[in-house]
Amino acid sequence: GRRLAALGAGLPSGAIPQGADQFVTAPGWSRSGAVSVVDPATLDAASVASTVESALNSSEMRTAAEVAARAIAAMPPPSESADAVLGVAGP
Repeated sequence: GRRLAALGAGLPSGAIPQGADQFVTAPGWSRSGAVSVVDPATLDAASVASTVESALNSSEMRTAAEVAARAIAAMPPPSESADAVLGVAGP
């Protein structure tokens, strides 16, 4: 939720995977170029500060976030996607 909201707004961000599917999806966040991921096993104040600084100051991360925002904006709305799935799977 939060990651998609930030990317949809074209904002780079930092992330610390904590549970659920976050450890599985974190590499994808990082590959996007718009998210800097901190490994919770090596988490300390310096790594968090560096991640925040990157998210605020990196023109590369901002550009990647803007690219992600355009891709997200081009996606069909959830209702259209649901209709397509129901059309294939049936009611």
